[in-house]
Amino acid sequence: MIYDKTGSALATAPSVNSAFLPTDCSQWRAEEADLGIYAGEVVEIDFENIGGYGNRIYLDNIRISGNYLPQVAVTSPSEGEVVQLEDLAPINLTAEASDPEGQLAYVAFYVDGDSVGVAVTAPYTLSHFFPDFTSYSLTAKAVDAGGAFRWSAPVTFQIDKITGIAGVDPDHFGFSLSPNPSQGHTRLYFQHPGDTRISVRLSNAVGQTLRQFNRDLQSSQYTLDLDVRDLPSGIYWVSVRNEGAVISRQLLITR
Repeated sequence: MIYDKTGSALATAPSVNSAFLPTDCSQWRAEEADLGIYAGEVVEIDFENIGGYGNRIYLDNIRISGNYLPQVAVTSPSEGEVVQLEDLAPINLTAEASDPEGQLAYVAFYVDGDSVGVAVTAPYTLSHFFPDFTSYSLTAKAVDAGGAFRWSAPVTFQIDKITGIAGVDPDHFGFSLSPNPSQGHTRLYFQHPGDTRISVRLSNAVGQTLRQFNRDLQSSQYTLDLDVRDLPSGIYWVSVRNEGAVISRQLLITR
């Protein structure tokens, strides 16, 4: 129950011996009830009145308003992505988030259930150092100025150590980057057992996509050039998607 009044606390007019009918604005009163405990739920609201001697209660201008929950989704790393690194290094965590009322306060990131930091401006990106080559679960929590929040769906990804030219078994798909660091050009060296289609994405340190394209690789094709002469010095990410799996490599550009 969210509202309960009786007797003089409920009455807006003196007692009468006939059917009550409001005749003046002073016989109306505005009331509020807090529905916050039902945030995120579908509810049905019932009004129940027991009138003294069977008399009437009048309701008008019922308005339901409040704080709508924000929206959030983890965008990087993606579900099932394999991030391959020569050595353990910080990885960018990115989420897309919005609030219907334009009052988004921050996005918090959680790795395996533990908070690792927040981002307060879009794009909502956080650089985080992972201590081991293993799999992780990542979730994001969007919070608005009123304290309302929503959790993203969890994303599971893997951090692997590069152990060879492509960092994978020769019977599986993989790639490496060289030269890396790069001063303007780099080449992707692929390792794949047969014909395949790939999607290549180049992103900056805050997760913004700078280039994205698809290629059909033949079994005899092992290299692909990437021109980065227009990009300033910094850390970038090259991600290659192949048959649902994503492998990401860090690219350092120096001038």
